[in-house]
Amino acid sequence: METPVVDPVCGTKLNPGTVTYKYQYLGRTYYFCSLECTIAFDEEPEKYKVDIDMDFPFEESR
Repeated sequence: METPVVDPVCGTKLNPGTVTYKYQYLGRTYYFCSLECTIAFDEEPEKYKVDIDMDFPFEESR
């Protein structure tokens, strides 16, 4: 099983292998539980990025 990731908008834990909604931002892939959370992040990524940088794993883009 892959290491769980967290939707930065609502805090839902997700399996990155089964997530439908992903977003590339500043060299990282962020995962979301819904289109609504993806849109919220897209509108204000810095609002959500600050709170989660140190707490949760992310997949680094190559």
